Amino acid sequence: MLRVTLHAGGPGEVSAANRLGWLDISYSKLAAMATYRAVLFAQRVGALAPVDIQDYPRWSASVFDLVARALALSLYRVESIPQDDAAGGRAYAETLTVRIEHSGLAGPQRRKWLGELVIERTGRRGNYEAVFDEDILGRSATARFTHRPQVLTPWDLVLRAIAHRLTGASRLPPRPALIWPPGIEKNGRSYLSLVHLEEPARTGYLRWLEEQGLHPADDPQEPAAMSPRDWYLRFLNTAV
Repeated sequence: MLRVTLHAGGPGEVSAANRLGWLDISYSKLAAMATYRAVLFAQRVGALAPVDIQDYPRWSASVFDLVARALALSLYRVESIPQDDAAGGRAYAETLTVRIEHSGLAGPQRRKWLGELVIERTGRRGNYEAVFDEDILGRSATARFTHRPQVLTPWDLVLRAIAHRLTGASRLPPRPALIWPPGIEKNGRSYLSLVHLEEPARTGYLRWLEEQGLHPADDPQEPAAMSPRDWYLRFLNTAV
């Protein structure tokens, strides 16, 4: 399960005392095209009705993409962001921190921390910049963006910050496509070349191979190691 927590203040101030809510994302169906069940808890509101993210391609995008879709469905019941009609409002936040972690894992899956987002007001009230840090995809930042509602909903600000990271605007991108590189046939078996495997699937797959004790073969006819495609399918269907 993914546990996403939202805190008032910067990363060095994160504690249970300044937690504004959390979002839990778990599997309803673990498969290459997975179904997730998400429940959002917001301070002073309580738990919102659970939502399902259906047929989502695993290991195909930033973990923040999945978080954004869970937030949009939880807040607005659709996988999109409403127009900011109250652009002249005066409500704002100074600094928010979001952390994404695995929760409830046991055994070899030991990477608890998956990502962090810090949103900071910059310049005038309602102007923000956001910095993202992810386990696989690393560090990135948004350009300055504006959000000036009459009443601030912190989770909505988080959703808009992620959208600006993904698209440069307050809108979600199209669903990512499943990363499935073309196969290479050899000796009656289908292989894939790791050099053609995109992130985050590539790093996730290499970690999984190591945990499983599986070793891709070096082919002198290919520029990079290759692995059987059925191994990759097992990874998509089982790795967490």
